[in-house]
Amino acid sequence: MTELVPWATYAGTPDPDINDLKSALDREDTSQLAHRKIEAIRLKYQSMTTPATTIEKTMSPSQLFAIGHPLWARTHTIIELCDYVRYKKYIKTYEDFQTFLPFQFDFTSMYPKSMMELDELRDETAPTI
Repeated sequence: MTELVPWATYAGTPDPDINDLKSALDREDTSQLAHRKIEAIRLKYQSMTTPATTIEKTMSPSQLFAIGHPLWARTHTIIELCDYVRYKKYIKTYEDFQTFLPFQFDFTSMYPKSMMELDELRDETAPTI
């Protein structure tokens, strides 16, 4: 198994190394936080590896989102896609997803330390319904 690259090195870029994503997907971690991250990484990986037809290459992200083609996520960071995964039951269109983007910050340096720990704590203490 290849060495796992720290999440912070690729989560904040729209063009991560595909081998880093493949490494993360090959790893097993079943915590709720890891589930969201892995689903976001999987979506990013699919957006980088799924072939597009000639017609799909001409489509907008909104149109790609509507038909469920992962190419809509190609220009987004994994951090942005984590938000999508977390709130996807409320996100029905690409435009809905776009409303989250103005609230994004550059978490490349701080997210893995503070926000991730906060999310882990929240997941551990959240009541189950």
